[in-house]
Amino acid sequence: MVRSQSFEKILEIKKKKFVEVVHNICKRRDLPIPYINFDGCPDEDENQLAHYHPDTNTICVSEKQLNQITDLEEVAVHEVTHILVSGHGSDFGSQEEINSITSFNPPAGTVFIDGGRRIEEETSKKPKKSKIDKLMCNYHLCRKKRKLTKCKYCGSYYCKEHVKPYKPYLFRQESNLKHKTGHPCILYAQYLTKKDKEDKEKYHEVLDNILKKKKKQIYVEEPVYPIIENKIKPKEEENPEELLKEIEEDKPKKSPFVIKIKKKTFILIVLIILIILIFWIAFYRCNYL
Repeated sequence: MVRSQSFEKILEIKKKKFVEVVHNICKRRDLPIPYINFDGCPDEDENQLAHYHPDTNTICVSEKQLNQITDLEEVAVHEVTHILVSGHGSDFGSQEEINSITSFNPPAGTVFIDGGRRIEEETSKKPKKSKIDKLMCNYHLCRKKRKLTKCKYCGSYYCKEHVKPYKPYLFRQESNLKHKTGHPCILYAQYLTKKDKEDKEKYHEVLDNILKKKKKQIYVEEPVYPIIENKIKPKEEENPEELLKEIEEDKPKKSPFVIKIKKKTFILIVLIILIILIFWIAFYRCNYL
């Protein structure tokens, strides 16, 4: 289908208007600004004009749905209210009414007449407590009747698969893919932020205490050594002749038995050599004569 230029302009005006209403409500009520997806969504329903994903803080409204919407502001107010309340109970209606008033932008030169009422009287009224659905799982993609467990952070009831809370992520973040179970919990995210802040403050406090401690100075006294008098008397000069006599007396005396043994062995060796020579000469003569 070929789109005309006028159709494209109208579609662009509607997108800007929708974004403007959402941003105005979130800024005035101090809410996290959601990502607005105009490209279509696999969870899109023909009976819905738009829907909200709390796990990614995303409002999905396709161009086809945007073209069917007659009151853009009403749809934008409705989807922003789901940031505060997941269901459609009595609390949802009161919050939707507040968002509708918050989104109003008066034209220039408008004069407000309050009728003489005081704002304090309106704010003094206690807000009605919203009824929590305890029969079906409060996770918007589940809504099954099962045994439910209360979340200790947000107070809503969830089935076994979706009871574990996790921090909501922005649209198309890779971190969101790991949370296939559990439910997005804004109060749990606030708890994590507060805990992280407290841990950092404790760490800095301990670090400051360590750095403020002065290093103890250690003084080492030099040892005092006692003065020892030299009591050893020098030796008297000795006569060299007497020293030579003492050295000769200390030498071991040669035993005469050892000398005799050495002479006998020498004579024996000489005799053996002579006998060998005689036998060799005799053998030589017998062979060559």
